[in-house]
Amino acid sequence: VSPTSPFGTNCSTPMLVGNPPVATNPPIFCQFEFDITTAVDLTKKVDTAISGRTKQFNDVVIAFPPANVGNLTVTMAPTSGTVIAGNPLSFVTTVTNSAGGAVSAATLTDALPAGTNVSWSISPAYSGPGTCAITGATGSQVLNCVFGTIAASQTFNISLLSSNSSIGTYANTAVVQIGNQQILSIGTIVAQAIPEVFSGLTASQSIQAGTTSIALSGTIGNGTAHPAPGETVSILINGVTHNATFGTNGTFSITFPTATIPASSSPYLITYSYAGDAIFSPATNSSTSLTVLGAPTTFPLTVKPIGTGNGTVTDNFEQINCTTTAGVQSGTCSANYNSGTVVTLTATPSSPSTFAGWGSPCSGTGSCSVTMTSPQTVTASFTPPPQLINLSFTPGSNQSGMATYDCPSNPAPSPSNPCTDPNAHALALAIPQVLQPFSLTVQASEVPPSVADGVCPNGGTPTTDFDCRFVTFFTYQTLANGNKIVPLCFPYANGNCVHYQVFSGSPGVEPNPSFYVGPIDWVISFNNDTFIPPAPYTGSTPRMYDDPDYAVSPTSPFGTNCSTPMLVGNPPVATNPPIFCQFEFDITTAVDLTKKVDTAISGRTKQFNDVVIALPPANVGNLTVTTTTTPSTGIVTTGSPLNLTIAVTNSAGGPVTGATLSDPLPAGTNVSWSISPAYSGPGTCAITGAIGTQMLNCSFATIAASQAFNISLLSSNSSLGKYTSTAVIQIGNQQILTVGSIIVTVPGDVNGDGVVNCTDLNIVKASFNKKTGQPGFDPRADVNHDGIVNILDLAFVARQIPAGTTCQ
Repeated sequence: VSPTSPFGTNCSTPMLVGNPPVATNPPIFCQFEFDITTAVDLTKKVDTAISGRTKQFNDVVIAFPPANVGNLTVTMAPTSGTVIAGNPLSFVTTVTNSAGGAVSAATLTDALPAGTNVSWSISPAYSGPGTCAITGATGSQVLNCVFGTIAASQTFNISLLSSNSSIGTYANTAVVQIGNQQILSIGTIVAQAIPEVFSGLTASQSIQAGTTSIALSGTIGNGTAHPAPGETVSILINGVTHNATFGTNGTFSITFPTATIPASSSPYLITYSYAGDAIFSPATNSSTSLTVLGAPTTFPLTVKPIGTGNGTVTDNFEQINCTTTAGVQSGTCSANYNSGTVVTLTATPSSPSTFAGWGSPCSGTGSCSVTMTSPQTVTASFTPPPQLINLSFTPGSNQSGMATYDCPSNPAPSPSNPCTDPNAHALALAIPQVLQPFSLTVQASEVPPSVADGVCPNGGTPTTDFDCRFVTFFTYQTLANGNKIVPLCFPYANGNCVHYQVFSGSPGVEPNPSFYVGPIDWVISFNNDTFIPPAPYTGSTPRMYDDPDYAVSPTSPFGTNCSTPMLVGNPPVATNPPIFCQFEFDITTAVDLTKKVDTAISGRTKQFNDVVIALPPANVGNLTVTTTTTPSTGIVTTGSPLNLTIAVTNSAGGPVTGATLSDPLPAGTNVSWSISPAYSGPGTCAITGAIGTQMLNCSFATIAASQAFNISLLSSNSSLGKYTSTAVIQIGNQQILTVGSIIVTVPGDVNGDGVVNCTDLNIVKASFNKKTGQPGFDPRADVNHDGIVNILDLAFVARQIPAGTTCQ
């Protein structure tokens, strides 16, 4: 019952005492040790009842003490047998003496129950008989009383108080000792825990696998009761626990690491656990969860700036910042986005460049919004202002000039020193004879794919869509929606098409035609030739298309101003119905796609005008027509035969049906044309009309794929002058132009300028002793056409120079 009380009911074995227990000394055997009476009721109608209380089960007996002595009854009662932890604990021990007589020398010993926050005092103060005091440190306190004499029929109380408490059962066992007599009194208080509840927990959430961490928070408490700041709550997710510390009023928060939690189809429970303390009960909550999704599906978005202008493209997530400077790309031009993300792109040009438009899946010049459900590539066309280069031509034979664009690495490119920059392109012009000096301007204007995609939209015009400049003469198919399939402009200016205009002073104005003797040979070359055209252009060979400033033939329209109808005839009148700035002729003479630096496409016209490189559909026949002369120099002397050969070749795209050729043959004194040798097909060719107004007309029927043939024209005599053949092949509305010229001059006029002088002699001297095919051989110097420039040629030219002329 207490550390000093013996125990044991076996009469053959000494009772024990202490902990660990040892036999009493001297030994005591099976003694009734305590008077445990708490009440005696002798007035019950049926049964007399006597009550007692012990700490455990044992053996008892009812017996009478002598009636002439004092007889104490001791009870201990808690003020409340159950309290909430943290509230006061209170016991009242009541001592009553019977009327038999006084009790002397009684004492009381009570080892007071210990617990966290429990510290006992006598309250109110004890007033007798005798004295009571509490000794010992908190946790080992003992109540000791020395009662002196307790008079007969006297009753008094001892009140014990602890102003605080913790969770537990507090059993108080007081022993009153009178000589060898012992009276036991027991009282018990149960201090119950305050139940705690979690509230305000972070709601269930979903994250992507690999997310570094999540934020969790909440509150624990019961009304205004909360654990002390500094205590902790453990948080468990997927077998991993981290602790959060309580702040004031039971609040807590934590950044919980989640990078190693694998993706799962089932949510992970989030378990909050509080272990409790001396006042509060443990608490657990698993009402929320964490869903870890698999790695998100991402798709790349790539911005591809095209054109040779300057500008920047950015996105609304600040991941893309893509810059193009003169067609050279820099910055961040690609980023990954989660599936379903809507990315908005903004294009900002740098003056004087302009933003010309987006490519699929966007269009127009506003912002571009792309929903990322698959990899996407968006082109953004930045165009520089039209770039102008001036070329000067001086008198002489075979004069040439070249305008090169987008070539910062080479300040003076030439056909023999081409530019190797990736976006460089050039237009070279060659003139057989310049009679007076003149200059002209070559203007290159970039056209974005948004208006140069091979489709003239229904209702479109040349001013709204560049493709519509082909419609009148080069429509290959009209779709059900009214859109027309036309040649696809070749995008070699870093993805943009290039439109060249050649003029004197202002667009559409030609140099004085008396200043030079044509025709004009064109060569357009470019480095950016990796373009793979889409169907139906895949595999097509690029062509050079021409919009003439002046009439090529009496029936051909001309005029490059898109706000003014083209003209026709002499005197010129507006076309009816009006046609505006149409590419009218395919002037291609040669295509070289194998050059190491530049792809080169050649063409020939009667005068300067504007041209573009474009691809016809690959599944149609594609004619190339060239006119050559014999000799190749195109210069003969008076009375010599005139020989022109028109060569026609069809590409392998397919047969060409219904093609015709018209050529108003050049007239002159003693000039009479015939087909020699006779034409053998396909179809028929014939010359009609009187001498001086002769016309070559051919009807080719069907020209098979890969078929090539010639039409040879001969005049067996000639007179002074220039003889230009302008043949036009018509296929439906399509027109193909071929120009060839022969200059008939006086004997010895090597360069064809109509006079024989020192210039001609110097041309012969420069090729002296050179044979055909040797470096330095000039065919013009071979006056007698024997394959070698020798003393015979030199003497012949010298004899034609006026007497008295001195040549160095």
